[in-house]
This record gives sequence, C-alpha cells and structure tokens, in this order.
Amino acid sequence: MRSPFVFVFGLSTLVAAAYAVTPPAATPPAATPPAATPPAATPPAATPPATPPATPPSSSPPSASPTPAAAASPTASASPTTSDTLSQELARLERDIGVLEAEERFGGRRGRRRQWLRRRGGRQGRGQGRGQGRRGGGFVARRRRGRRQLRG
Repeated sequence: MRSPFVFVFGLSTLVAAAYAVTPPAATPPAATPPAATPPAATPPAATPPATPPATPPSSSPPSASPTPAAAASPTASASPTTSDTLSQELARLERDIGVLEAEERFGGRRGRRRQWLRRRGGRQGRGQGRGQGRRGGGFVARRRRGRRQLRG
C-alpha cells in the first residue's frame, strides 16, 4: 500500500521540480525582447523627422499617420491573432470535452446507438420473424403512419 503512495508522491515532486525549472527559462527571453524593442524604436523615431523635409508639408500628416498606424498594426494584429488562436483552441477543447462526456455517458458510438435502440423499442424489420419481436406474440399492435395496425 505504501509503494503506490511513494510512487505518486515522487512523480508529483518530479513534475513540480520540472515546472519550477521551466518558467524561469521562459521569463528571461520574454524580458529580453522588450529591452531590445526600445533601441529598435529609437531609430524609427529619428527617421520620421528626416522624412518630412524630403516630402511636401501636405504629405507629412499622411506619412506621420501611417507610421504610427503601422507601428500599432503589428501589435494589434499580434493580439487578435493570438486571441483568435486561443479562442479557436478553446472552442476545439470544449467540443472535445463534450464528445468525451457523451461517450462516457453512452459508452461510445455503439453505446449511443444501443441507447437509441433501447428507447425506440429495438430493431424492427431485422431478424424479427413472426412472433419474435421484443415483446413477443404474433399479433402485436404497432403504429404505422400514426395508426395502430395489427401485425401478423
């Protein structure tokens, strides 16, 4: 009885140790890009002042607008892409969970069909000769197009 407990405890300890080691490795690269981004942001800031003298004053406002829009666009597109991907992943996982729960309830596709057949009253027209229906008996009243008809 003690060995399964030791096994589970050891396994959970290993998982916890692996989890503790992994996030610090993921954190420094996440911290590094923001540090690299400001130097990259500084040269583009220097570039727009050089651009307006080369172009007419009427073109300056449009060129100034696209630059911030272009700068905001990658950030904005990155977030929706990520959120879209996450929402798609979430929808897929929810669908999978629903399918798994249904399989668990009915025991897979075959089980679901069995459940449906049981509710419906068994297979009809297949291997049921005279007097060998689910309820037994040669003359069994059954519904056909809303009317009761005698079978036999």
